[in-house]
Amino acid sequence: MQKKSTLCVGSAVILSVITAIAIRNLTFTNPYLDAMCCFLRPFIYIGLYSAWAFSFQKRIMQTNTRRCLILIAALMLFWMFIRMCKYQMPYELPTALRYCWYLYYIPMLMIPTASLYLAFHMRQPENYQLPRWTYLLFLVALILIALVLTNDLHQLVFSFPDGRLGEVASYEVGVYRYGPVYYLIVAWDIGCTLAAVCIILFKCRVIRNKKLLLFPFSAYGLAVLYAITYCLDLLFGKCLQGI
Repeated sequence: MQKKSTLCVGSAVILSVITAIAIRNLTFTNPYLDAMCCFLRPFIYIGLYSAWAFSFQKRIMQTNTRRCLILIAALMLFWMFIRMCKYQMPYELPTALRYCWYLYYIPMLMIPTASLYLAFHMRQPENYQLPRWTYLLFLVALILIALVLTNDLHQLVFSFPDGRLGEVASYEVGVYRYGPVYYLIVAWDIGCTLAAVCIILFKCRVIRNKKLLLFPFSAYGLAVLYAITYCLDLLFGKCLQGI
């Protein structure tokens, strides 16, 4: 019965993702129908993330682990909402468009950090408290987020051509340049994700089905591949970004 239920849920998720991808590649001459499809696609993902978050209340008993997972789900919802706003933002509002872009980096930095906290809490007793030094991890993430949100002042994350900060055309890959803080952000994301995966695998090393170990490494490998192809502006990165 449980296996059948899992199969049904998995099939529904796959069908929802396929529907969202199909909607992205459809174009309509009717502007109202086209606008409705543009809004429908992100709401499909928002529904999936919301259902995933609500499922933690029943499936996860350990309080701290459940909180970390709910935080990750909430950040994904925020990311999808900001993404929806960015793609619906008119080009006549370059400042709002730019700050929607900057806001991407809140979930991009907080999700790997929260994943590391999740790894620390796994297989720990209910009243377990993390060492105080681990809270510095959130401080680092918050400092990097602050640097992104104040990029207009120092341009250490993204560097724009002189006098073109307010031009939408300068937000295209190849026009602006990545600053030193951007590479710190990439290193932080990769480091936190790799550390989280390694800790989780170490804590779950006594496992009968070794095939389950392929999932976290596959997810991490796909994330790294996406980051590399996105930075290099390759076609595969654009395809993943469109999912």
